[in-house]
Amino acid sequence: MSDGLTLLVLVPLLALFARAWLAALPDDLRELVVFGATSLFATLLAKALIERLWFHRTDGVLARDAQRADDGIAFFGPLALAGAAVGLSVLAVLGLVDPTGMVLGVCSGLPAGALFPFLREHVRRWWRRFAPTGLRSLAQIRLSLPKAAALSVMVGMVSLALPSAHCLDAVFIGVYALGVILLTAQVDARVVRYMTLVGHEGASLLRHWLPLQLCLLGPLAIVLLLAQEPVSTTVAAIIAAALPVVTALRIFAYRAVSRLVGDWAVALVILAAVYAGLTAPPLGPVVIVAAIIWFARRGVGFRWLLA
Repeated sequence: MSDGLTLLVLVPLLALFARAWLAALPDDLRELVVFGATSLFATLLAKALIERLWFHRTDGVLARDAQRADDGIAFFGPLALAGAAVGLSVLAVLGLVDPTGMVLGVCSGLPAGALFPFLREHVRRWWRRFAPTGLRSLAQIRLSLPKAAALSVMVGMVSLALPSAHCLDAVFIGVYALGVILLTAQVDARVVRYMTLVGHEGASLLRHWLPLQLCLLGPLAIVLLLAQEPVSTTVAAIIAAALPVVTALRIFAYRAVSRLVGDWAVALVILAAVYAGLTAPPLGPVVIVAAIIWFARRGVGFRWLLA
């Protein structure tokens, strides 16, 4: 009951602040925000619906019906219309009503979201068929923490040897950080639920995911800080701080709510923290910490059925 009241108060308040901030933007920038928000929502909607239809074709309760094209369209159509209505309502509440930008966003987002699952499956098949065995097993290798820290220091030393013209060192750091994100940022909600089911507390879950991320990025940021490289240090420090925080948010969210709701909740928390950080910088970390505490308290004592 208290959680519902909290959401009932905070969500309209956040929407009010967001509407006021968006209304103060220049017209051209606001039109770009309308296009970007609509395109992103349409992409996520199309991707989610297609993946859900694929789930029903294999593991869902609608497996037999989902094999037929007519039933697939009947499943896809109403949910797409309902999602579009929700998206339009959110944009209207935020004051982002621009027919041109919304039409362009939908026309660009829906095809992208529909093609993404198919493209991902083709890439996976190509990878399994043509990639060398050593590269295929690279993502399954789990570095020990000392080796991860040594790799981080080595990357920092290599970046110091690169010329700073055109920010090549910062680009190198960004590419390395992107690789770290791709290899370590994945949090499986089923693993979180299983570990919670067998008695692991929040600290134990954090120890499962966070130490490797910290060892791969923390020493790198320290090396660059000692070398007084402002641009590279900023890139490394932001990613080294943001990745563990987002991972912790996802872990506690998956303990408290379902995976889909958790993903949306984490996205909303990040948007709220960014907005708070832009308006009053000290409030950004406060929003993140408050969200982690809220998820952690809600997830205490939860036990999940294995699905």
